Amino acid sequence: MKSTSVYTVLLGLVLLGGSCKKSQDTVAPATCTNVDKLAEAYSNSLKAYVVSQTKANCDAFKKAGNDYITAASSCPGVTVASINDARESLKSIVCQ
Repeated sequence: MKSTSVYTVLLGLVLLGGSCKKSQDTVAPATCTNVDKLAEAYSNSLKAYVVSQTKANCDAFKKAGNDYITAASSCPGVTVASINDARESLKSIVCQ
């Protein structure tokens, strides 16, 4: 079950980062700072969690995901709906 949740979050964040569609719900453009660095940190924390599903690794994974979502939310082309979906997916993971 944990793996399914992890992959759901990963898919949501990939969609968040790869959103190219422009719409009226697009977040106002701002500086898109540290997104690459935070995406790498998120990826590394996901790998660590998949290898060893400890509470500490899960907490680190969720924190890295939230940091990445926060940074990506200021990027042009990212919709409010994508941000909300990614946050809800990440919230659904229960660290034990």
